[in-house]
Amino acid sequence: MLGAILARISRLGDPAGIIVGTGMMLGVIILACAALFAVLGFGLWNLRNWGRVTTIVLCVLGAVGASIGFMWALLHLRIFGVMVSSVRISIDLFVLWYLSQVHVRRAFSDF
Repeated sequence: MLGAILARISRLGDPAGIIVGTGMMLGVIILACAALFAVLGFGLWNLRNWGRVTTIVLCVLGAVGASIGFMWALLHLRIFGVMVSSVRISIDLFVLWYLSQVHVRRAFSDF
């Protein structure tokens, strides 16, 4: 969708429109992500199992992405990238470990 907007605006020759269109699209994407995480936070706060399962799935995806970033940073000798990816992987693995604990699973299954 962003590509179509940018193509139409670039044919018109309006560089300010490109910036406005890009900003609008980024705003919509960020708002959609915020809504997703608000719903997810509501599910976790109210001990809903779907919130726990969705968080586990997102943590697995985050750990995979951070692992790819870690390997890229390691291959290109980017020390800061290695550190950031290590922190991301550690946080994702900690959340996965915590949500898989027996007492946590039991707490989420009670409701």
